[in-house]
Amino acid sequence: MKFRDFDEFSASNGVLECEVLQLASLPIEAQVLRVSLDRLVLMRGSENVPYATRTSGPPGSCALVLQLESSGATFWHGRAVDERTLLSYRPGFEHVGRTTGGMVWASLLCESTLLDDAARRLRGVEAAQPIGDVAFLERSPAALDVLRDALQQAFHLAEAAPHVFDSVATRRSLEASILTAAVCALDPQGERRSSDVSMISHTRVVRRAEDALAEKLDTPIYVSDLCDAAGVSERTLRNAFQSLYGMSPIRFLHLRRLHQVRRALRCDARASVTEVALRLGFGNLGRFAVEYRKLFGESPSHTLRRRTR
Repeated sequence: MKFRDFDEFSASNGVLECEVLQLASLPIEAQVLRVSLDRLVLMRGSENVPYATRTSGPPGSCALVLQLESSGATFWHGRAVDERTLLSYRPGFEHVGRTTGGMVWASLLCESTLLDDAARRLRGVEAAQPIGDVAFLERSPAALDVLRDALQQAFHLAEAAPHVFDSVATRRSLEASILTAAVCALDPQGERRSSDVSMISHTRVVRRAEDALAEKLDTPIYVSDLCDAAGVSERTLRNAFQSLYGMSPIRFLHLRRLHQVRRALRCDARASVTEVALRLGFGNLGRFAVEYRKLFGESPSHTLRRRTR
């Protein structure tokens, strides 16, 4: 699936519930390849622009996520990561991240019992479970090569010869190789770095603030409202947003309002630029139009005309 708008990606994902905010005005070129096997869901995504995201997984699924390539810095849950980092999420996970450039990533979703069973068969031990919501596993590139190769093989087949997935034997063989590679990458006998307390607390603060935002999708909301919802001071709120998203809550709110205006202009048949902008808290319409064009590469009136056509 190819996208030129993150809203399209969020709406058609089918597996994950997510909200993505673009952080630069470059034309978006994003794509996601999803491979559904009998017991595994594999995904590979690429985006060419910096963005911030909050993604929730299915309640019964755990996930492994790794970065394949990046043209900038990547931060997951406020921590810098690279190609040596493997994230292990517990069932019903929440992924919060941001990038400063383009990125290619891969993920594996399955029931946690599936990894447990594979670990017991291979090594006679329980699969390593995340500490808290997510565990950061620092590995050498070579330690993750087997998992990367197994995932890339599945992605290559999906692109070059999707008909092979009609075979039960092929699906089972791929699943077995991927599960074996995942257990080896997790390496329950190796050292692992737990989530630190500050990362967990920042994630919780931002989650409460974003829940408050979700309850008021079409009305202005201010930093003081977020502080009240999260039960923290403005300084704590600022530190949490800076850690996870690399920006202040004021900047985050501003970007989110711009995205809300864009969605309204594209979806609401009765909307007008002035009415939507004022309703979402933009009092200076001239400055709003400049900032909208700078982020999305077109004027709000152009967005409205495209909707009308």
